[in-house]
Amino acid sequence: GREACNDIGRALSLLGMNQIKQISISLGYQQFINAKQTVSSFDRVIFWQHCKAVATFSRELMMVVNPSKRDDAYMAGLIHDVGILAMARYAPGELHEVINGAACQRTSLEEAERRIGFGHKELGKVLAQKWGLSAFICDAVANHDTPQNSEVDAEICMVVAAANALAYEAGHPSFIHVTASNPSSCFLSNLALD
Repeated sequence: GREACNDIGRALSLLGMNQIKQISISLGYQQFINAKQTVSSFDRVIFWQHCKAVATFSRELMMVVNPSKRDDAYMAGLIHDVGILAMARYAPGELHEVINGAACQRTSLEEAERRIGFGHKELGKVLAQKWGLSAFICDAVANHDTPQNSEVDAEICMVVAAANALAYEAGHPSFIHVTASNPSSCFLSNLALD
């Protein structure tokens, strides 16, 4: 059995810095999600379920592709849509327009974002950089639908892209009635997992 750990220094040592970083980012991200609701078409519970699904799929896919990056893939998957949260907080009218446009026309978020002139991936990358997150996470946030544009870690971007599509296919979209940009088969074949 395991014995209780009553020393903070020992607990931190046992957990390791990667685990502590993941816990900290996850808690901060959840607080950001739980902020005051400003966009009626944005369901934070559905969004959080999507992010958790993408994180879990990312970790599991990376276990097959490159197990040493599984924790990094989990974190990148968890915050891949952080730009949506930034839009909810700082551009709620635009986010409402994007969600409704995508849902009414049965199109992807990216298609609807083109109409307003900016998107959640660009905003998310800026926010991730401002938070001081690693370059590969910023890259995954910016390229989670277009991993071929990766400038840092194409493998993590491809895994997050596949996980994002799998989450939609498994019934965990970012928003109700919004479709994925690409089917998971596009990305899984690039990972030799089809």
